[in-house]
Amino acid sequence: MVSIRRRKRIKADKFVVDYRDGAGVRRIVTCNTRGEAEHVAGQKMLEAGEATIAPVVDVNITIEQYATHWQRALVANVKAATYRQYVSALRVHLVPALGWMRVRQLQQTRIKTLIADKVAAGLAVNTVRLIAATLGSMLSAAVDDGILRVNPMAGVRRKVRILRRRERGAGEPAKAMSAEQLAAFLETARTRRPAFYPLALLLARSGLRLGEALALRWTDIDLVTRTIRVERTLGHTVKGFPTDGPPIGTPKSGRARTVDMSQALSRVLTSRLREHRAEALRRGDGQALGWLFPAPSGRLQRDGEARDEFARVLRWAGLPGHFTPHCLRHTFAVQLIQRNAPLSYVQAQLGHASIQMTVDVYGRWLPTGDRALIDQLDAEQGSQEAAERRRAAAGGRDRNATISTDAEILPPEVIAFIGTSATDLAAVCITPD
Repeated sequence: MVSIRRRKRIKADKFVVDYRDGAGVRRIVTCNTRGEAEHVAGQKMLEAGEATIAPVVDVNITIEQYATHWQRALVANVKAATYRQYVSALRVHLVPALGWMRVRQLQQTRIKTLIADKVAAGLAVNTVRLIAATLGSMLSAAVDDGILRVNPMAGVRRKVRILRRRERGAGEPAKAMSAEQLAAFLETARTRRPAFYPLALLLARSGLRLGEALALRWTDIDLVTRTIRVERTLGHTVKGFPTDGPPIGTPKSGRARTVDMSQALSRVLTSRLREHRAEALRRGDGQALGWLFPAPSGRLQRDGEARDEFARVLRWAGLPGHFTPHCLRHTFAVQLIQRNAPLSYVQAQLGHASIQMTVDVYGRWLPTGDRALIDQLDAEQGSQEAAERRRAAAGGRDRNATISTDAEILPPEVIAFIGTSATDLAAVCITPD
């Protein structure tokens, strides 16, 4: 195993190549530059017989050139939404700032400077993290391609606070509508956009993501048991990302799930199913069942079309414009939590990978305290103490009723009355009051 370490010196830093020779003896070689150290390390790896990776691209390739190469391979490994985010981060942030550099020249200092510049420019924390994640993923591929020996982003994540693992609840808080706002939104959708109302009600009463709702088929709906099977999600159409038909993929968690629907939603979907079948008969399609929320042409409704409808209803209802369709999912979860629903049930409905994720997102709506619960402990303790006092009092009366040693012989007239002689009767002891 060969490693390179920086050794700080007053005049100039040195680079140490640490390795073991063929006999297993540890050796150290000190070099003046990193390039010299990497050259020595490569030679020692060959001498030790360690396998090396033959670069699949020019080792002197620039970051801009390698970004183009990486994008082509990226298509097969990520979803369309992730691909779009990575390409955007490369085009807007990484290539303009670092594109001229060779990949193998990129060091941690340059990366930390780039991150500091983006933070100083006022970019959101999540945007900065996305830029770092994109760069880190690309450099990891460069290691696989034999251009780099180590990924410099690995050390940067440990040293830059903003890139560390997100603290619990440190993300942007979820936006949820109040009960009054939700009622106004749904009523506006029902009266002014009746075609959009079933989708709006489903989002508000099932907690599905918009893509999951748009990808539903009638075969996923069980109106008898009032359940919905979520197996697909509608992704985004991204330029340069090949798709065969609609961009349908797996849910965000990667797993299918079954969720419950409310009675009101069940009634609305039952009515919609009757309308759907009547329309299919008019078209001559018989009882064909397709998408639950198709576009007027019958094709799969696009994400952007549904968002436009949502924004239109939001404006007509006089609600703040910062609400998005995803806020209906947050509103659903918050309403369940406020009604003391078990967190495990909320997690199952939302399809979160863990209950900790549910707590992280909706923790600020969880009850933080209730003195009545503590008072119940006092009441229970008081009941126990009162019971103990009653038992003690009862036991005291039993102990006081002791048998007297001063026996009294019954009077003769009593003995004569019962027909027994005094000498044949045992003495009856009377306990004094």
